[in-house]
Amino acid sequence: MKSNAEKSAVKQLRQSETMSRRWLMRGRILKYGLSNFVRNGWLSLAAIVVMSITLLTVFVAAAATVVLNDTVELTKLEKLNLALYLRPDTPQEVQNDLKSELGRDSNVSHITVARLEADMIIDEDTLALIEESGEKIEDFLPIQFSIHVRDVNQIDSLTEIVNGEYSLFKPYLDVNSYEYQFFNGDSQRTVQNMANIANTVQLVGLCLGGVFLFITILVIFNTIRLAIFARRDEIEMEKLIGAEKYYVRGPFLTEAKVYGIISGIIAIVAGYGLILGFVPAVLSGTAVGGISTMALHTIMIEWMPAVLVGTILLGMIIGDLSARLAVRKYLRY
Repeated sequence: MKSNAEKSAVKQLRQSETMSRRWLMRGRILKYGLSNFVRNGWLSLAAIVVMSITLLTVFVAAAATVVLNDTVELTKLEKLNLALYLRPDTPQEVQNDLKSELGRDSNVSHITVARLEADMIIDEDTLALIEESGEKIEDFLPIQFSIHVRDVNQIDSLTEIVNGEYSLFKPYLDVNSYEYQFFNGDSQRTVQNMANIANTVQLVGLCLGGVFLFITILVIFNTIRLAIFARRDEIEMEKLIGAEKYYVRGPFLTEAKVYGIISGIIAIVAGYGLILGFVPAVLSGTAVGGISTMALHTIMIEWMPAVLVGTILLGMIIGDLSARLAVRKYLRY
């Protein structure tokens, strides 16, 4: 009988031979897959072009969505300091009570109180007359409450506190500055318009990406189908000698993955060139013309390796899916 040591040695030898055969098989699959890629020529080029356009569309649409969503958040920070004005003679205790009442609302982040600047509501001639009369300019300046809220769509409770039917503060509102009050909804409309634009761009990007994705799958599907027909005699021979399913199918799946790798690299190079060419501020992550690029800078510059790998993986997944559909339909093995 064989000793335990001998049995262990035989087992290790068999495992080693199995691993060697697997690696040899993988090498041959890769070789045949690359051979198919070169053999198909113009069909491979067409598949790469269409897939590159698909990945580029997805990349640009995603970048535009990130920029617009980031800009919406920036606009919120800039626009959501809601303005509220009280009469110049409003008692200090009323101001304190109003600030306290507003501050209790969970939607309010912070409140600052100050006199409205003179040059905003009083012309130079009137200022000169006030100074000549010996009166204080402050007595003519409304009191400004700058209220920073977290959500511009949730200000009904604030409106009720200030301007509700039973509000104790309503008599102190400065009528002359009413058009500047936050009740007119200008800030809300500005942010909502930005959000609508972001949603529209995202929807358009998804639609275009979906159209090109369908075309890509169709092109790769037909490319693999033609490759299967071109090699049908060879495939029949492999089946007759008992080749494993993985070995027969592998070259076609490898060919499709090569499409994804090359297309992913092309899409990334084109996407970076396009975006940085039109929006160079992405390199520094600054805001230009009210458009914020900080989030896009983080994704494109700081996470560049992850973006590259992710795009290539997406291309490989699309190629693999398309090839599997063709193999399942026409290879039947």
